Amino acid sequence: MAAVYDQYRPGYPDALADYLFDKVDLSAESRAADIGAGTGIWSEMLLRRGCAVVCVEPNDDMRALADEKLTQYSGFISVGAPAEHTTLEDASVDLITVAQAFHWFAETAFRAEAARILRPGGKAALIWNSRKTPDAFTDENRALCETHCPDFKGFSGGQTQNKRAFASFFKDGEYTLKVFDNPQRYDLAAFIGRHLSASYAPKESHPAHAPFVRDLTALFEKHSRGGIITMPCDTRCFLGGV
Repeated sequence: MAAVYDQYRPGYPDALADYLFDKVDLSAESRAADIGAGTGIWSEMLLRRGCAVVCVEPNDDMRALADEKLTQYSGFISVGAPAEHTTLEDASVDLITVAQAFHWFAETAFRAEAARILRPGGKAALIWNSRKTPDAFTDENRALCETHCPDFKGFSGGQTQNKRAFASFFKDGEYTLKVFDNPQRYDLAAFIGRHLSASYAPKESHPAHAPFVRDLTALFEKHSRGGIITMPCDTRCFLGGV
């Protein structure tokens, strides 16, 4: 599953990393913590810019793949721990990032942990790649997932619209939302792989798996052009103190 996730999950726009480096005033001397780092897709974008990144990930398979890819960076640090108990030292990071993972955390416990490990003046960024709405393709795609995926709760876990969670997490309920255009282009194999990499996708042994793949194929054939489908997406970053 980790390999499928790493191969098919979308990346993030360079402009997002540039934005965070500017807003948090990061440099080669800075230290970030990427919580729920997965296979390091987002972590690598920070590492490329020279700052140290502590990648906190409890899943052994995900973390092993990140370790294999990111060991080339001198600032890479790998930690096997949950978001709510990172084992990091008090006031030890300038920036906390959470990409595609906040909806898995115990919100109250993670907020306390984030406040503990952030240095004074540090910030947290909650990041999602999200489908653009309203959009006819997105609506059809959502309906298909609702039909075949019992665990589907909306794209991005439905979290990008959860203003209550953001108000509770960020200090004084204050945060800045920055949106970046990030369309995703796939051939058929990648389109299906992208969906099967989602946590809500039925496993191969599940009776809904084959119908899910069948209907994804039909959706691709309906909307693709020249063997490529473009999914209208953006990247949303919620940034604030904790």
